[in-house]
Parts: sequence; structure tokens; C-alpha cells
Amino acid sequence: MAASRSSALRTVIWKELIDIGRDRRALALMILIPLVGLPLMALIASGLSSAQVVTVYFAILDNKSYPIVNWLSSQLRQDALQQGLNLNITISSAPPSGVYDVEVIVPYGFYENLSKLDGVAVMIVRSMVGNYASQEAMSLISSIVSQLSGQIVVERVEELAKLANVSIVPSQLLNPIQLSSGYYLPSGAAATQQPVQLSFSVRLLEFSLFFVVNPAIVLVTDSFLGEKERKTLEVCCRHRYRRESLSSGSSHQQLSWAS
Repeated sequence: MAASRSSALRTVIWKELIDIGRDRRALALMILIPLVGLPLMALIASGLSSAQVVTVYFAILDNKSYPIVNWLSSQLRQDALQQGLNLNITISSAPPSGVYDVEVIVPYGFYENLSKLDGVAVMIVRSMVGNYASQEAMSLISSIVSQLSGQIVVERVEELAKLANVSIVPSQLLNPIQLSSGYYLPSGAAATQQPVQLSFSVRLLEFSLFFVVNPAIVLVTDSFLGEKERKTLEVCCRHRYRRESLSSGSSHQQLSWAS
């Protein structure tokens, strides 16, 4: 019985291989499109992003804020260079007269509010809709402003410490809780680096199985539909082969091609 089922399974797999081998165009597209298409799309997207020039306009309506904006633009150039982003930065005291990819407006009173111990300074940042490179530039600006905000908070804490005549470490005052993380095994023992890496590899493998199973499901469905269109599905079902052998054989064959 087991030998008969094995023979039927091999027959079905061989039939499916012959059917796919006849359609050489589909076979070539099945192999070439993933190998060529995905890397080509990545190269095109990367090339377009690096070739595009992002125009950034700094409108300084507060004259006292020029040193801050000059530092911000300098940091933005450095970070953009590391990210492979091509920027064209303009700094002016007038509002933008044209259309720019990113607009940064420093309103009047920005420096005064920033100098107060409890002041909140507002910086207006706008980017062009649908422009991926401008979104990257805006993300860099947000990161730099966040760093600047952290430095100002530290300076304010130091100023308050001087007024209170106490000695403190600003970083410890602002971050009173530190999180020490790690991993452990089901036995309760501390996990080494090797089991942790193995766990992440297994998760990655589980995720990658989707890209193998998904085309295999499509190909198995196409195989049965092709048999139905050629009116050979009824012949296969009336044959001595069991339906489990038909479905299992098609699945094994399509999984081998998908992998």
C-alpha cells in the first residue's frame, strides 16, 4: 500500500515537472523576475533618491536665532552627506517666495522663549507632499532638533542647580531609571549569545517561508485549473491514484520550484 502511494506520488510529480518544462517562457519568467526585478527596483529607487536635489529653505524671522539656525543647517549637511542625500540649503530672513521641498520657519520670539527656564520655542517645519527625499530630510531635521532640545534641557537643569546651590548630574536627574535587559533559557539559566542569535534566525526563517509558500499556492492552484481546462482533471480523478496523491504531488513539485 505504501509502495503504491509512493509510486503514484512520483508519477504525479513527474507529470507536473513535464508540464512546467513545456512552458519554457513561464519557467524563465518564474526564475528571472525575482532574481532581476527586485534588485533592479532597489537600485532604481536608490539612484533616484541620491540623484534628486532636495531644496531646504530656512526662513529666520527672529534675528537672534541666526546662530542656532547656522548650527542646525551645518548638522543637517553633515547628516545628509552620511545618508547620501543631496541638499540645497537656503537661509534667509524673508518668508519663502517660491516652492521648496522643505520649509523651516523660525518665528519671532524663538530665541527669547528658548532662553527662559520654562519657555517653549516653536519651529515650523513643512515638507512637500509625496516627495520621499523631502520626508528623509524632514526626518533628519526632527532628529537634530531633538538633540538640540536635549542639550537645552541639560543647560536648564544646570542653571536650576546653580540657583538651588546643589550639585547634580543632569543625565541622572533626567533619566532616573535605567533598564538592564537580557535573555534566559526555559531552564532559568542565563542565555548566551548563540541561543539568542539562533532564536532570531528561526524567526527570520519563519517569515521567509511566506515568500516560498505564497507562490507555491498560486502555482498549485494554476496546476489544477490547467488540468481542468485541458479536461484531464476528471481523468486523473477516475484513475487509481488517490486524490491525496494528486494534491500532494502537485504541492511537492511546486514547492521545489518556489524554493
